[in-house]
Amino acid sequence: MDKFIMYGNYTPEAMKGFINQPDQNRRVAAEMISEAVGAELLDFFLTKGEHDFVAIGRGTSEQILAIKMATMASGSLFNVHVLEEVDLKEPATLASEALANYKTPSSLGAS
Repeated sequence: MDKFIMYGNYTPEAMKGFINQPDQNRRVAAEMISEAVGAELLDFFLTKGEHDFVAIGRGTSEQILAIKMATMASGSLFNVHVLEEVDLKEPATLASEALANYKTPSSLGAS
């Protein structure tokens, strides 16, 4: 399972929910939807600025995409983005091999 960072915005309807019930715990909702697909919520923050929340979790790409799809389909979230933690060792090794064998089109006689 990989670590993911999801961030985005609440819809105006969701913001009305905050106003009507300021004590509601949005982390609980994030935990419930994560558990429903077999993922794990590691941390959750409400934020001010360009985005309204940041969630950090662990799961498969399919699980995280399912969470994104379900929360957006619910009408509670929009502008949702997902970042996936990566280890650059293998991609850097492959890039080095590719670069060592790369030829520019002009070096191959292309015009």
